[in-house]
Amino acid sequence: RVQVIVSKAGTVTGAKIDTSSGSKLLDNAALACVKSWVFGKSEKVDTGVAVFQFIIGSQLPQAGEIYTGGLQAPTPDINIGEAPRPLPAIAKVTTKVRKPAGVEIREKQELSYPKSAKENWESGTVTLRVYLKKNGVLDRVEVVSSSGKEQLDNAAVNNVKSWRYYTEKEEVFEVDYIFELK
Repeated sequence: RVQVIVSKAGTVTGAKIDTSSGSKLLDNAALACVKSWVFGKSEKVDTGVAVFQFIIGSQLPQAGEIYTGGLQAPTPDINIGEAPRPLPAIAKVTTKVRKPAGVEIREKQELSYPKSAKENWESGTVTLRVYLKKNGVLDRVEVVSSSGKEQLDNAAVNNVKSWRYYTEKEEVFEVDYIFELK
């Protein structure tokens, strides 16, 4: 609840939190809003105190909006939107390599879960086909099966491109990246 002090002219001369919402951000937003209100003029009193209950879920009046009826303003509401979805407790990337015996992976970088994919709760499995030239030089990487999320697919492709290989002949193999959130 916000306590609002209104002058005879209808301007807000002071406001303070009477009962906190439990959220400093919400309390400060309510104070900032009520300080911009203009009420209808009242000939009955020099100053007055009006207490308003803020209900989460609707919309506040606009700054400078004029109310009639002296100190009695309609009950304003605050719309804070949806609460942000919590981040997953576990974000795991599992890599499964299905390579022929003639392929040696000499350097393999671990892939971290992409931050924005984690924040957006994106998960899925990407299957890549890796083409190697003689001596382990990477020729190309193809997405055989997409996760349905471009960010996850790109992270997998870029990761497998960072690996270092050795082979004595041209080879093709597949790698699965499993992106899991819990």
